[in-house]
Amino acid sequence: MKKTLYVAILFLVLGFTYLPKINNLRIKNEPQIIWSTSQLSWDNFQGRMKKSAPYDAVTLSAVSNGFSGDNSQLNFIVKALFFPKGSKKKAGRLTNELLKHEQGHFDITEIYARKLRQSLQIKKYKNYKLIGKDVDKIYDRNNLEWRQFQNSYDKETDHSKNKNKQLEWNEKIQNLLIKLDGFKTTDFEIDINYLK
Repeated sequence: MKKTLYVAILFLVLGFTYLPKINNLRIKNEPQIIWSTSQLSWDNFQGRMKKSAPYDAVTLSAVSNGFSGDNSQLNFIVKALFFPKGSKKKAGRLTNELLKHEQGHFDITEIYARKLRQSLQIKKYKNYKLIGKDVDKIYDRNNLEWRQFQNSYDKETDHSKNKNKQLEWNEKIQNLLIKLDGFKTTDFEIDINYLK
């Protein structure tokens, strides 16, 4: 059962805080790796796959979003996160090609963190009371597109087994990271003085 937890939503007369929306309660307190240009290693995959599992590795990643603000600006923190304990590998099945494929999943998460940052920055908020709802809508739409993109990645590459498709996707992912380079900063501010 999918549950959504709002850690805190506090609206005040002159300011408010909105902490991250977390979709999976099991991972909220788990150690995390924030996306960077450093590559994952097999040591980052701390979970164990059952021998009967259909895949040789699984990446657990997510886009986190939180913000605070006052009557003149919003302060956002949007991160692509990797969860080592939830990311699993099957002993004896680990190849460099598979690791590159799993890195692709984490890179896709960063792409959608950047897309979320972009969407939040171009949004014209209409009033203070709706900011939380507006952010939720943007986050939920982004999250749906992220899941669909991840599924397409696995389907088209056959989980890294289709070497030609994997090469195409590697290039596609890198091109998207470059295209969205202007939105790689995790913390940013948005002026909302126009709401006064």
